[in-house]
Amino acid sequence: MRSGGLLAFIGALAITVMALGGGAQAAPLELKQVAADSKWLSHIDVDAFRDSTVVRNAWKAALEKHKDGEAKLAFVRGVLGMDPTKDIHGLTFYGKEIGKPQGVAIIAGQFAPERLAALAAIVHADAGDTHGDYKIGSWKHDCHGHPCTLYWALRGKEHLVIASSLDDAKAALDVLDGKAAGLTGESPLAGNIPPGTSFLLRVHGIKDANVPCKIPVLKQMESARIVAGEHDGQSFVRSRYVMTDPATAALALEVVEGRKAEAVLLCPDELGRKFMAAIKPKVEGSSITLLWTASADDVWQEVQKIEKLIERHRAKHKAHHGKQGCGCPLCKAGGAGCDKCPLCTGGKEAGKDAGKPTGGAKKNISPDEDF
Repeated sequence: MRSGGLLAFIGALAITVMALGGGAQAAPLELKQVAADSKWLSHIDVDAFRDSTVVRNAWKAALEKHKDGEAKLAFVRGVLGMDPTKDIHGLTFYGKEIGKPQGVAIIAGQFAPERLAALAAIVHADAGDTHGDYKIGSWKHDCHGHPCTLYWALRGKEHLVIASSLDDAKAALDVLDGKAAGLTGESPLAGNIPPGTSFLLRVHGIKDANVPCKIPVLKQMESARIVAGEHDGQSFVRSRYVMTDPATAALALEVVEGRKAEAVLLCPDELGRKFMAAIKPKVEGSSITLLWTASADDVWQEVQKIEKLIERHRAKHKAHHGKQGCGCPLCKAGGAGCDKCPLCTGGKEAGKDAGKPTGGAKKNISPDEDF
């Protein structure tokens, strides 16, 4: 589901933050920080994420592979006046329209306001508005090839608010200050959060949304929710989709069961087959629930396999280009050769690194499934 330039920007920031080191203070979702009229929300508990087996192992492997990693991180600490491996705790995203380039991001952490102000001046961000005691800055951003403006404000030293419009930024600050209504436990976007959850997504009112993606099933879906994380050495993903009627939910179950059987039969990787077999789908009324768990150690093993496959693909891609010239659509689209291709260069330009569900009451759903 697309949320425009805002989430594209914040998504990159989230990936960067989550890839960093360990933390101790958990940052679960705070419903009251999300505007009451929101149709969707997502939350990343950064501390829980980077405390997981997979991310800890990935961080260790990255430092072993990139010997200058600590030096680069020290530089980042100096520039930001904070340690992103410890001082970013949670990221919350929400919006009142589905499929629109509109929304708010709230980054919870310990910030250095004077450093952020200095950085804003360097990147020519404007500080052109106020809201009460808050200063609201803005900067130009590329949103899928179209220019747009993002707005930001610091709330004390604990929250950085980024929004797709000035009105959204002001409204978000009012919600944080308790001057405007936030979500409550009765909201369609409320619900239980299982222990160890690091990622959460909830969307309500999908069938009525004017989304750019023309997939018919979206018109037959009331709501969706997903949680993922790790608890007691087990990685988990749980999702529930409330359809418009029981018949549609039953059809969705057939699709899931078919895909599951296909993967178990045809997947060449033994661990991959094991992962697919672990999916447990269930239909209850108009809802279809998918539960999945696996050993976190097995997940890390599979991540390493995928990384090696990607590296081999890049090597073949680069070797092919070296013999026959660049025919990659990415290279052609960018109007440049292999020295600019992210597949050829591993994402770097040449030379730069050289040298709760809705639709009725729940029945017989265990606490483990209540999310």
